[in-house]
Amino acid sequence: MSRRARLFSLIAPALPSNVASTPTRALMTSALTGLLGVGALGCSDDATMEPDPVVLDASSMCSCPPPQADAGPSDGGVCSLPDAAPAPADAAAPVGPMVTLETEGTRTFAEIKQACDQRAGYTQVHAACAGVNSCAGFSYGDWDPGVTTEHTCAGTNGCNGISCVVLPADAGKTGKEVYEAMLPETGPRACTNCHADWSGQAVDLTKFKVYFMPGEQEQAGGRTIANWLEKRSAAEQARMVAFGSIGRLPDGSAFSHMSPYHKVFSRAEIERAVQYVRTQLQPVAATIKVSD
Repeated sequence: MSRRARLFSLIAPALPSNVASTPTRALMTSALTGLLGVGALGCSDDATMEPDPVVLDASSMCSCPPPQADAGPSDGGVCSLPDAAPAPADAAAPVGPMVTLETEGTRTFAEIKQACDQRAGYTQVHAACAGVNSCAGFSYGDWDPGVTTEHTCAGTNGCNGISCVVLPADAGKTGKEVYEAMLPETGPRACTNCHADWSGQAVDLTKFKVYFMPGEQEQAGGRTIANWLEKRSAAEQARMVAFGSIGRLPDGSAFSHMSPYHKVFSRAEIERAVQYVRTQLQPVAATIKVSD
């Protein structure tokens, strides 16, 4: 039995009794679509979607329908079928489908990364079964055969997958403009909110705070204010800006130091900002407080 068939069998008991026991290709596709986190109530965007790869602007990327009053707990921004009653017949339908194209065929991760570079996006690798792709773009499920899925917002990925997060179109902002941009408080904060020097009477935008965990600079061979550019490449820093800085402390508690900016700036703008910070600003060490 193929992985696709096994995946289908996981949800077969939930199908109506009048559905044939042998799945048709259309039914199989529908089942896999459900496993990818899509459906009639899945996702919607402000832009009309086409059946080919779509480039969306920042205002329409990664948007999910507003939660219903009787819906279950929030899924953290990932589009999925809510545990709620079906919407009334006269309710507004989503503007665009989440999945615009599915293509069978085995691909290598290197090929996916190259295709993602051509789309001005960044890749994410997902753990076996139920990883989550963050945004509009395309995902590849490493099944047999593999399946490439174009999607218009976030959703649950398949097994052993990799996805490409396509960032907004390049608006031409310079690195300085990105770093000093004033952003609304309802989303990711301005870079200068955390990284500029606010210790004086006026903010100093010529300095850049580099954050360290307690004791990190004292560790042998560790990251310091003197070698911070060597310990993290420009490519790594750009992806940190795109996807945020989250993880766990040694005691297992979580940290979330920086929000992701892949919905706010283009890949080119993020990379310009990283180069600006690395070459034009004076680094200043700052320590992250993790306990009293």
